[in-house]
Amino acid sequence: MESFETRIVKTWKPSKWLRTLGIVLLVASAASVFVWKPDIPWLSVLSYFVYAITFLFALSLSFIKSKNLGGIFISEENIEIDFQGEKQIFLISDLKQLGFNNRGYGSFWKHKIQENKDHLYFMDGSGDKYDYEISIQNKEKKEGLKQFLKVVKPNSPFKVEGQTGRYSF
Repeated sequence: MESFETRIVKTWKPSKWLRTLGIVLLVASAASVFVWKPDIPWLSVLSYFVYAITFLFALSLSFIKSKNLGGIFISEENIEIDFQGEKQIFLISDLKQLGFNNRGYGSFWKHKIQENKDHLYFMDGSGDKYDYEISIQNKEKKEGLKQFLKVVKPNSPFKVEGQTGRYSF
């Protein structure tokens, strides 16, 4: 019997204002340090300091670990979800749609050192939609999930899909 198990996570996403502020500070301090080169010593030191801090913050985003919210276990018969202490069981035969959104490897904004930002989504028989960000730690686990979806697909009366990039129901 084929099955797949992983964690449900939530990745910290900096707000657009924080990203914009970081980019403005990084570009302004880089221009001050490398182009303008001020003669005032404290302004030069401040520019180097702001440049170093914003550069290190931008690089450290991929090192921030995702928050663990629960677990998900998928077998050929059902999907068991333990989300923030609440357990739910969905029968595969009752689902209308099941999909996996792989964000890919190697993107700066979409990649974490510990895991990838992937989504598992499905729609149950009553039309309720569920979308969970899951943690796939390595390429072997990703391939295991894709193999599992291929096994489930021929035996299912519903739409099973795996795709890369944006998705919607």
